[in-house]
Amino acid sequence: MKNTFFRYFQILVFASILLCNNISVAQVSTPLLLPNTLIKPSTAYHPPLLKGMIFQENNPFQIDFVVDSGEDYLDDTDLKIAIDKLSYYFLSALAIPEDEMWVNLSPYEQNRIIPTTLGRTAMGHDLLAQDYTLKQLSSSMLHPDLEFGQKFWDTIYGNLIEKYGTMDIPLNTFHKIWIVPEKAVVDIQNNSIFIRSAKLKVMLEDDYLALEANQNRTDHGVGEVSDKELDKVRELSTELIRDV
Repeated sequence: MKNTFFRYFQILVFASILLCNNISVAQVSTPLLLPNTLIKPSTAYHPPLLKGMIFQENNPFQIDFVVDSGEDYLDDTDLKIAIDKLSYYFLSALAIPEDEMWVNLSPYEQNRIIPTTLGRTAMGHDLLAQDYTLKQLSSSMLHPDLEFGQKFWDTIYGNLIEKYGTMDIPLNTFHKIWIVPEKAVVDIQNNSIFIRSAKLKVMLEDDYLALEANQNRTDHGVGEVSDKELDKVRELSTELIRDV
């Protein structure tokens, strides 16, 4: 029973941080925008969340979920839909192995977009939609027509002129954004679990697979630039993206 209880606790935390309090862009199941659409960060949004669960020791399949209805007023029908979705997330996560809980929309890793089992679930589809929105947001933030993007490219080209005396250096920088669970604080009392807080961590990592895929190409000029020069430009752009 102890192992079952701990397993339920792990899945509850996962499902909770999947819909954490500070989601600031499109929410789960929001229709996808067209690829060329520029988007900006919105204000913090508090969606319905799984906040805890209670289960009977003699019947582990009887689970009572504790749900925070969020900041929007939901009538009984809409609230039931939200609770059903969160419950389905929980049950999907309970059935899928932990090492298959990921999505990865990368044009250079087309064989690693989503595990087959996760891809058959609504949770997997929603995670892919959020990854798509994340990439659309990050590309919008670096678009030269927006304030942050203009600052980014002005700084990049300013540093190129300062260090190399020219802006005529091919740029093809890739930055993979990772969002992973960071920390959760929970209260456990008898057969009940309640989540006090759960956070996600956003990290930048050079997309080495994408860079390797482009290293020997000459149509966009990357193959003509030395590894040393690419590393310098990549390091600079990474620091600037962190600032943005």
